[in-house]
Amino acid sequence: MTPTSPHSVEEYIMLHSVLGLVVTVVAVCSADVCRLPSHLWCSSRKTAEDCQVTQQCSAHDWRHQAAAPPVNLVLYYEALCPFCKQFITDQLYPTHVKLDGDILNITVLPFGNAEEKQEGNKWIFTCQHGRSECEGNLIATCALKTTSFNSTAYLPFLNCIETAANEHVLWPAVLKNCAVRNHVSEADIKSCMKSDEGNELEHEMGVATKKEGVEYVPWIVINGQHTNATNQEAQDDLLKLICKTYTGPKPQACTSTLTTDLSVSYKHPQ
Repeated sequence: MTPTSPHSVEEYIMLHSVLGLVVTVVAVCSADVCRLPSHLWCSSRKTAEDCQVTQQCSAHDWRHQAAAPPVNLVLYYEALCPFCKQFITDQLYPTHVKLDGDILNITVLPFGNAEEKQEGNKWIFTCQHGRSECEGNLIATCALKTTSFNSTAYLPFLNCIETAANEHVLWPAVLKNCAVRNHVSEADIKSCMKSDEGNELEHEMGVATKKEGVEYVPWIVINGQHTNATNQEAQDDLLKLICKTYTGPKPQACTSTLTTDLSVSYKHPQ
């Protein structure tokens, strides 16, 4: 069953914090086990034994189920922060490309050091790097909504717009180019940006950012924890940090980075 789209930023964060942790319990009578659909034969060791597929389940399904939960990474950032741009384009997106969702689960919240006030039914935002940054934050927030908060869909787009982000950026041209290149609806993002829903969603990004107690950006949370040391480690080499943090079998992308690290740190005896 595909999970429904979150209706708030808090639901967005909560949904991403539990992805990959699905447990299915199937109760059956011994005499009827092999009347089960084949996709349930590996639901328990007893069922697999009765259906004579223990070896196959052990080699595939159970090995996958035994894997550790993904590392949860939450990024609080703002569109025109140079260090945020560097982290997204040099660390976050490349690491996402190398590691699938079973290893790394990413959540991003575009707001950063912005401030807000309510005027009537609207929220008015003031951003650290000016009005252009507020526009960039809203583009990113609406891209999240347009892609149903699916990181696989929005991260290529986010990487694209951050690659172009600078103090003289022309957001309409960047939005058009990045939407076409990454198969994201430009029209839907523009509609969201003009809507009350988009305005409210950006406000919710702010509420979540303030609740986290963000003091600077990029503010990176790994498995629910933030420290200055981990934040710097993520900015220096995110792939290495995620590989070190992940407790399951290391994928090939991790093997190369961890092997390199070991070879550098090892000293031959004199």
